[in-house]
Amino acid sequence: MKKSWSDTMRGCPDTRYFVPSFWKLPIFLFVSTEMTGIQSLRNYGSLSLVFGNNDKAISDTAKIVLPTTREKLVVIGHGDPEGIMIDGKVEKAWEVAVRVRNSEEFIGGRQIVQLYCCETGKYSNGFAQQLADILGVTVKAPNKKVYPLNGRVVVGYKYKDAITGINKWDPGDWIEFIPKTIILRRKGR
Repeated sequence: MKKSWSDTMRGCPDTRYFVPSFWKLPIFLFVSTEMTGIQSLRNYGSLSLVFGNNDKAISDTAKIVLPTTREKLVVIGHGDPEGIMIDGKVEKAWEVAVRVRNSEEFIGGRQIVQLYCCETGKYSNGFAQQLADILGVTVKAPNKKVYPLNGRVVVGYKYKDAITGINKWDPGDWIEFIPKTIILRRKGR
């Protein structure tokens, strides 16, 4: 007898994660099996693309962020304005686009790709815009660092004021990058 998703998830440490009944595609997760808090989900199929090995910030973010749906593909990992860190190197937009396209979670169309990867949306023509152009979908990315904090994900920079010594916060934003469409036509047509 086939078990339902809710029966399968019963007994898992975090039961906030679920797969809507319309979502029947098998889903996977790019993480090591030693990653705490995620291993129980890994056994049943994951709900996001996560890049990072044994990293507390990544695993904490993965626990907080809502799973991939037909409307939003979630990508979690360390990033910078140039790309996402995967297997010890920064991968450029075209390399990440290949991984996203090859994932069963990606359906394209109106599905938004949300990057929980630091500073990937910092520049208007940077990594996130390039990814949007390659994939042909809207990409939402942070313009500053991403922090898992008190059960939610925040964007900004933490710093200590040089004069007062007080910890301060410079908030950031989630920026939407719409794909730029280029139509090539032959001369004379």
